[in-house]
Amino acid sequence: MNINLKNTKLICSLEFQKHVRADTYPAFVIRSVLGYHLKRMHCVAHQTPCQDCVFRRTCAYVFLFESIIDKDTPVLDGRDRASHPFRIIGHSEPGRVISTLELGIQLFGPAVDYVPHVVFALREAGKDGLFRERVPFRLSVANINNEPILEKDRIIQSHIINETELYPSGTDMETRTVQVLCRSPLRFKVNNRLTSEFTAPDLVLTSQRHIDTLFYLYGDGTEFAYNKQTPNWEGEVKIIHRDLAWRDYPRFSRRQGSPMKLGGHVGTITISGNAPRWVWETLHLAGRIGTGKNTSFGFGDIMVTEE
Repeated sequence: MNINLKNTKLICSLEFQKHVRADTYPAFVIRSVLGYHLKRMHCVAHQTPCQDCVFRRTCAYVFLFESIIDKDTPVLDGRDRASHPFRIIGHSEPGRVISTLELGIQLFGPAVDYVPHVVFALREAGKDGLFRERVPFRLSVANINNEPILEKDRIIQSHIINETELYPSGTDMETRTVQVLCRSPLRFKVNNRLTSEFTAPDLVLTSQRHIDTLFYLYGDGTEFAYNKQTPNWEGEVKIIHRDLAWRDYPRFSRRQGSPMKLGGHVGTITISGNAPRWVWETLHLAGRIGTGKNTSFGFGDIMVTEE
């Protein structure tokens, strides 16, 4: 039985009124202003915490940024907050002087219905400007075929392209070699610790956990949980080449009220071995929907290519 996850990608171009120094990791800033303007646009109960708000089940901000769930879900048992149903795509080093900023926003499952909300929130952010200088920008949004989605005050609904990803499957043993390019910082834990010495199975398993979470929460839901069976791990895959560097990026956490650093690995690794088809499909799917932690901050964008 096919288990699927609907998603859509928005290709965004920000054209600034003048050159501006990107003094913060750009994806952090985009996430911050997107959340701020979504909340400003939708919140009608300003003094009520989101988890107690009577509008929480229909609020775009709560669904996209608070992602409140029950504590007894099969994939996140004991947690009341889920992985967000979107990710930001587009790595750009801070410190550069730029006139434009290109990025993508990928929405998963029911979040595809909130395309107009996301687009107009970003457009509102353009009026206030970005970075320390608060330079305003003009927003252009297109689909994966480069057809415009935003036209003045109108969303062209027919240009919103929804794609479907299938859950990795297949038990036939296959010998392959793939290169994994970390286009933005890759961050995940092994045995509850961040480490540079992760193995190929570690990357496969963290990608599988991320995929499981998205498919359960935003894909086929309970049907997925009922049908999913943990596949057997056979064969052996290894990292045969590793060229990674750790990068830290400072950010200010409004939730914690303090500055902090967020970092991960950038660079490339090469994975080779003999394993069931679902292992290789898991890596390729991670290349299309992201992997690891903090994908809504722009992290975990990898490109997987066969060698």
